This record gives sequence, C-alpha cells and structure tokens, in this order.
Amino acid sequence: MTKGNYKLTQWGNKNTSQKKWVIYTRTATQKEATANNSLENQDRLCKEWAKYNNVKVVEVFSDPWVSWLSPQKEWLDQMINFLHRKNKRNKRISFVLVSDTSRISRDGLECIDIEQRIESVGAKIRSTDCGRRTKADTERGKVLFNNWQENEWNKRNKYSK
Repeated sequence: MTKGNYKLTQWGNKNTSQKKWVIYTRTATQKEATANNSLENQDRLCKEWAKYNNVKVVEVFSDPWVSWLSPQKEWLDQMINFLHRKNKRNKRISFVLVSDTSRISRDGLECIDIEQRIESVGAKIRSTDCGRRTKADTERGKVLFNNWQENEWNKRNKYSK
C-alpha cells in the first residue's frame, strides 16, 4: 500500500497485533530535524504503519538532534528503562517500532549492542521499512561469519605449522 511518498509494508499477524508497542524516533542534526526525516515525519510514518497493521502503540520516545555517534541518547535510555519497568510488572511491551533502522544507530556493532539491551528487557526492534529484519540482524550475521572465518583460519594455520 502506498501512502504519500512512502510505501506502508504490512507485517504482522494476530500475535503481533495483540501486543503493545512503543515508537522511537531520532534526528541527528537541526537540518535533518526540518527535512523529510523530521521527528514529526518519523512519528507519523510509525503511527500510520501501526494503524495499518492494527498494533497498539502505548508510548513514543524521541531523541532530537542526537547523532548516532553520541554515546548519550537520553530518550533511548529512558525507553529501555520504561520497557524494563513495564515488562517487569507483566505489562508486556513486546516491540520497539522505528521508521528506519538507522534511527537506532548507523554503526553495526552499536546497533547490535542496543538491540541486545532492548531484547534483554523483553522487546524486539521492528522497522516500518522492512518489518522483521533490523540492520543489527545483518551486522550480527557478518560479525558471526567473520568470527567463524577467523577461527577456521586460525585452526588451519595452527595445524599447518
């Protein structure tokens, strides 16, 4: 389904539509904040995607003008604490929705770290642009493959000496 300048990708089933979601938005610069990737546009896209997929959004967290290079992402940390508190009390918030995986981080290893922090409190990241896969999924696969490849290389060289 096309809506405006973007395509709404339907993703989900009865199990995901009955769960609670939060939205996370982030802009890196003042220029980005006023462009197509503004917090308002990300928020609108996520809410339209949620409505289209019949999912319940319970909270929105936004980090304005926070570069992915910055170690301080105040609202990201607040969101993770919120998920921890709610899930500890069986309020079950299962998913974090982002308009694009780059909103979490543009760095693969940092994205994996943040995704693991979110998963440790009982939630998973989902993106309006690709549903199930996050950039961390791809990066985790690359890291695991590289580690495996390095281990294999080390084994061969160890035995060939």
